[in-house]
Amino acid sequence: MRESFSGILLAGGKSERMGIDKRYVEYGDRTFFEIAIERLKRVADEVIAVTAEGEEIKFDGVASVNDIASGRGPMMGIYTGLKSMTNAQGIVNPVDTPGLNAELLEYMKEISRGFDVVMPVWNDTPEPLIAVYSRNVIPVIDRFFKEGRKPAPRILAEGNNGLKVRIISERELTMFGDPEFMFRNMNTPEDLTNLNSQL
Repeated sequence: MRESFSGILLAGGKSERMGIDKRYVEYGDRTFFEIAIERLKRVADEVIAVTAEGEEIKFDGVASVNDIASGRGPMMGIYTGLKSMTNAQGIVNPVDTPGLNAELLEYMKEISRGFDVVMPVWNDTPEPLIAVYSRNVIPVIDRFFKEGRKPAPRILAEGNNGLKVRIISERELTMFGDPEFMFRNMNTPEDLTNLNSQL
């Protein structure tokens, strides 16, 4: 029996270096937001867009939720999405990785059974904003916040949290494309120029 899965889009960044709201930057004939939502809809039964406090995104078939608390970075976005999802597992994506493809996400979903965290590692760098998390991650993040910590999300893949972790190797990643292109975040106008040159 196919298990239900949630998609969590981190869509509340400030876009300061880009100078404009990255969600509405166009690549081809679609915005980054539309690309990310369509990608998640291909692999998830529900899609949740996590935004900053006071924001609301209206998009067909997408639930819009605000960060539970502000000023705690992407870990709060992950936490808010996990707390909001109705399924046991969810796959997280940022809004500014238009090179990411649904085939990799489907693979991550397929291998996630029995794990609390499924995270790619490329060039010795974990990619915690493109990862599968189970609801078992919620109490771990709760503990960090109660201790007054604001760690980078990659800490969730470390072995001392009591979570079952599956790392996706670079060899696996290359089956689905060029990791440099798939994981490239669009942060500046120069990044966007380089991206558009590949159209």
